[in-house]
Amino acid sequence: VATHPQTGQKRVSLTMPVLNAATRVSFLVSGNGKAHIVSDILNKRRPELPAAQVIPENGVEWFLDAEAAALL
Repeated sequence: VATHPQTGQKRVSLTMPVLNAATRVSFLVSGNGKAHIVSDILNKRRPELPAAQVIPENGVEWFLDAEAAALL
């Protein structure tokens, strides 16, 4: 666990092998500013994005608000 130097927000960093070995992976996305990225990831148009490389055995669970899901 680390602390962001400016905001003081607590954060945890995990490597791709750790994420892909997880039993459950969920992404929570909100806002229309993320709609294009979500669409690109879920439609496999941007495999270079880190979130697109999270491919655990049990799949990924996505929680999207209406704005983030607008382009799906």
